[in-house]
Amino acid sequence: MTLGIDELPDDVLLKLLGHCELDDVLAFCATCKGLRALLDQPTVWIYALRRTRQSIPLACPFHADLSAYSLPELKRIAHQTLRRMRNWRLPKPKLYGTPRKARLEAPKQDIIFQVPGTALYLLHSRTTGIVTCWDAGQEKTVCPSISVAEVILDVTPGRDEPGCFTMGLLTRQSHFGHDEYLIIVSLHHQSDGHVSLSVDFKEAVYPFGWHSFATFWTQEIIGVLVQSGNGNDGLHILVYEIKSKRRKLIATDIPGTNATIHQSGTTTVKDDLFIIEEDGQSNVYRVPGSILSFNSTDHEPSVLPAPGHETSDSTQSTYKIQLLKDRRTFEWDCGEGDPFPLGALSSACHYGVPALSIQAVVNQIRTRSLRDEESMDEDDEEEDTVSLRESIYVKFWTVEVDEGWSEGKVSTRPKAQHLKPRHALGIQGELVVPTDATWQLLILAHSGRGAIMLIDVGDKAVLQLATFHEDGCTTHQLEVPDDLDLWCTYGLTIDDHRGVVAILDNHSCLYELPYA
Repeated sequence: MTLGIDELPDDVLLKLLGHCELDDVLAFCATCKGLRALLDQPTVWIYALRRTRQSIPLACPFHADLSAYSLPELKRIAHQTLRRMRNWRLPKPKLYGTPRKARLEAPKQDIIFQVPGTALYLLHSRTTGIVTCWDAGQEKTVCPSISVAEVILDVTPGRDEPGCFTMGLLTRQSHFGHDEYLIIVSLHHQSDGHVSLSVDFKEAVYPFGWHSFATFWTQEIIGVLVQSGNGNDGLHILVYEIKSKRRKLIATDIPGTNATIHQSGTTTVKDDLFIIEEDGQSNVYRVPGSILSFNSTDHEPSVLPAPGHETSDSTQSTYKIQLLKDRRTFEWDCGEGDPFPLGALSSACHYGVPALSIQAVVNQIRTRSLRDEESMDEDDEEEDTVSLRESIYVKFWTVEVDEGWSEGKVSTRPKAQHLKPRHALGIQGELVVPTDATWQLLILAHSGRGAIMLIDVGDKAVLQLATFHEDGCTTHQLEVPDDLDLWCTYGLTIDDHRGVVAILDNHSCLYELPYA
């Protein structure tokens, strides 16, 4: 006897649904009344949400215990996630619900990060050097402030752990000083609403007075790229072990001038460090985690003590590593325009998109026009008008793994992972650059699967979203409230869990724009 789908036992149906994405579960359960009854079982929603969370963010914190939610809460998470997915696929995603607007308690603050899936923001004051946590839902600060530094030069991707969101900062203690530090700040948030801040690490950037940029970290280490002021010493990598605070300085064969003239960024995948250098083309250098680690004695042969850097300081060791010979170069397909690098951004690598690089491209547009026919002589020619048109090109990076083959033979070296450009697209217009903002108005989501940017298209500023999909990437112009002046934008964030874009304007007003 053949059974219909709705006649199968519930445990069999649940097992089948456990292999389906969220939208497939809803479509499947809508086929008949018997299957619709399954939607009243929390287990169905939990299975579907857990599977969906493996590939895209859900409308809740990343580490949320789904089994702790009630049935109405599970349905809310599911439907909000689906609304975001569907809305952000549209050419012009619409606002969903009423935007929030609140004036911050202190002027001229910067958004350092927003905890994905929550309304919590870490704000920094350049005047006082303190950071505080703002809850956009309650429209107030929700914990005591702590002192960090007056200047934040760079940040690592955030690390999202149960009840805690952490970020590494490259700082300068004052606007007029030269003392730079690597600092780790944690925002602790409990299910009962209790919030607190802590500084978990603080060590000076070494050597003193060198130029530092493009900070990075893993679970065990935090570091930054450094070079001497004249660039003659080449690019170095400063690494601290977080737990012991031991440090090492790694010299590379990358010319120092390359790293300052051209925009560079860093990202880590597992324990490996990748340096992305943009100079009209993308140059990618891989630093194996064994070199950065303080526990491994299995260094690759290319890592040798650098002559002239011997020291009796047991907390510092200097190595020389060759990166140029393994450099990977990728061209940009930007047409015939003149590219100008804007740098590279990094994200957490949970969803497989650890970096985004950006180029501005200027094209000359030549238009031929006739003079007024009545005033033209026979020898008159058509006139050429030359105008400039700028575009933004973004490139999403993913990870590939070598299969261990070399010249037809299996290599004895372990498989190495590398970055490769997966998708790229061009967006007409130029990036809006406020004169007094700390950060450029192009922000990569914590998931790496989307980026929000403010674009000048000539007669107006528009809020543009670029999203990553497995089969390509797309761009979308977001709807904004009529009374929101985008030219006053001072800071941006994107939460692709809740489907919220936050805008901080130069009047210290924070807007939360919901798209799900």
